[in-house]
Amino acid sequence: MEQPPNHIFAVSAAFVQTCGSCGSTFRVEIERQRFNGDQQEYVCPSCRHHVCRVATSTPPRITLLSTRPRK
Repeated sequence: MEQPPNHIFAVSAAFVQTCGSCGSTFRVEIERQRFNGDQQEYVCPSCRHHVCRVATSTPPRITLLSTRPRK
């Protein structure tokens, strides 16, 4: 049985986003391959409430940068 080649995530676009629900900031890295109409959903890594979508065929990498300080 033939094994698929190991996939190395190659970042081709990255941006910082602020969660509209909790105020945390996080970095979103996406890998753009030939566009086939796929969209991937991702959520805020802190509260899991802010759902977004990005046009890419592989799931994006999400890195929490900072949380909003609690009062």
